[in-house]
Amino acid sequence: MRRTLTNEEAAASVWQVKRLADQEREANMFAVCLLMPESLVRAWIGEHKLVLDYGDDEGIKAMAKTFGVTVTLAAVRLHQLGYL
Repeated sequence: MRRTLTNEEAAASVWQVKRLADQEREANMFAVCLLMPESLVRAWIGEHKLVLDYGDDEGIKAMAKTFGVTVTLAAVRLHQLGYL
C-alpha cells in the first residue's frame, strides 16, 4: 500500500539529503587535503616546471598518478590552490 508523505516528512527528508550532501562535501575536502597537501602539490609543480591549465590533460594526469588520486580530484585540488 502506498502512502503519501506529509509536508513535514518531506521537509525532513529534503533536510537529511542536504545534510548528507554537506557531509560528503566536507569529507571530500578533507580527503583532497590529506591526499594532496598544499606544500607537496606546490613542490611537485615546481619540480616538474609545469604550467597547468584545463587543456593540459597530461600534466594533470601525471600529478594524479603521482598522488594516487583521480584526474578529477587532482583538477579540483589544483583549482582550489589557484593553478586552474
